Amino acid sequence: SGANLSGADLNRANLNGANLNRADLSGADLNRANLNGANLNRADLSGANLNRANLNGANLNRADLSGAILENTIYENKQFFTFVAEKHTAFYNGYTLKIGCENHSLADWYTNIKEIGKKHGYTDKQIAKYDAFLKMLIKLEEN
Repeated sequence: SGANLSGADLNRANLNGANLNRADLSGADLNRANLNGANLNRADLSGANLNRANLNGANLNRADLSGAILENTIYENKQFFTFVAEKHTAFYNGYTLKIGCENHSLADWYTNIKEIGKKHGYTDKQIAKYDAFLKMLIKLEEN
């Protein structure tokens, strides 16, 4: 918990069930890593390589996955995600994404995020942050 593993080479590491709560894994190479059941609550995974990583059962609540490589990532469980940005917290329950008072499917957000953001007074920078979170969720759902 709280470990600084920024930039670490954890390629193919077996981190099954590991407690990585609040760990700094930014820029880490987690290619093909086994993170099955790992606690990644509030972990910084920004820019991490999670290509082909196994995230089944992992707790990714409030984890920062901005800029992470998520190609072929294994993630099958539906769970809650939260993302704190400048204006509102985004909540994803595996089916819908709620940002502020707006609650829509990922497809609806993808189509209308700029329009909804502008309607509620979001700046282009704020919309871009939420859009990046949305794209990360879509990528996880595709894998």
